[in-house]
Amino acid sequence: PLRRRRSDPPTTNSSSCRVLAMSIVLVIFASGLLWHLNRSMQDASKYDNDDLLTPKQKQLTEISLLRISAELSSSKKATVDQKMVYDEHTRAAHIQLKLADVSSLELLRQRGTPQNHAYSWLIDDDGLHVDLDKGDTNSHLIQRYILALLYFTLGGPQWKHSDVFLKEQQHECHWMFNDGEGTGHHQGRMGVLDCNQDMEITNLFLVENNLAGSLPSELRYLSKLTNLDLQHNQLQGDIPESLGYITTLNYLGLSKNQFEGTVPITIGGIDALEQLLVYGNKLKGTVPESICKLKTTGVFFNLWADCSKSTTTSITCDCCSVCCDEQHKCNPVENKKKKDVVVETTNNNNNKTKAEIPAVIAAALEQKKEEGEQATTSKARLLRS
Repeated sequence: PLRRRRSDPPTTNSSSCRVLAMSIVLVIFASGLLWHLNRSMQDASKYDNDDLLTPKQKQLTEISLLRISAELSSSKKATVDQKMVYDEHTRAAHIQLKLADVSSLELLRQRGTPQNHAYSWLIDDDGLHVDLDKGDTNSHLIQRYILALLYFTLGGPQWKHSDVFLKEQQHECHWMFNDGEGTGHHQGRMGVLDCNQDMEITNLFLVENNLAGSLPSELRYLSKLTNLDLQHNQLQGDIPESLGYITTLNYLGLSKNQFEGTVPITIGGIDALEQLLVYGNKLKGTVPESICKLKTTGVFFNLWADCSKSTTTSITCDCCSVCCDEQHKCNPVENKKKKDVVVETTNNNNNKTKAEIPAVIAAALEQKKEEGEQATTSKARLLRS
């Protein structure tokens, strides 16, 4: 009498067993995916002491991540939430691998370092949500990371205009403050002043913005910079040799900081350099000959340094345009080959006055005059013909 007849409805025990079995399968599946992800990240962490992954190591790690991602995407058992969590882990891993070309993995992963702060901001807080799998370029990722790194390395929260950087919803080419009250070429602007047509930063202006600390060597990866102006801050330590690898630089302003050591010899490799301002620091030694040679081989013409003989921390400079002392009083250097030129000018009251200008500027004016005369002659010949 206790035996269930065939006509009786089935008990719920069998359906409960099925649900339990499916749950166990899903847990095992998810555990396997997490194990694979952990394994791939552990493989990458083996190379922390080697500073940067070799191309082969990076390729193997990327292949491992992509394989796991493909397995998860094609799985019908994984839930939407599981896929979203894994996609975010994959995005973070891909970004970390790309940034390993710029900073060491050890610094990227070590909590408390500026590199880790910048990386974490990109992953967790950046509203633009850079994703290499969705069309964002490596250059976009790297320059955004470097600007965030500058912020966290140089005391960003204490900057005079701390809101210039880390604008979460904007491309970094629009990280600029403008009060409209300044003069000169920046006209009250602060931050990223210009980018090229590929949205790569070309002009970074952070003058008198309370920057404090040592410049990170990663700054070299803003490889399209033509103007870098960091004057009137509290920057210290050595001037990074890596700045010499930004070969597109025309203007480098580092004056009135607290830099020590010597002027890096690598700066002499910037053939495009026109102006270098390093006065008002604690530099010693001699300005490298490679920099002086730029005056004869390149377009370089303007070099300001603490080379006044009355300065106790004076540096030796054979090619400076202007020498300054400890009180930041600066005077043009008398050119041994060409004397300063006296020119006659007329003021608003039509009174003629005489003014002395440095030979360097006079030579440039003379060249412009000759070019103008040549252009006029060419035009006249064209009209005659």
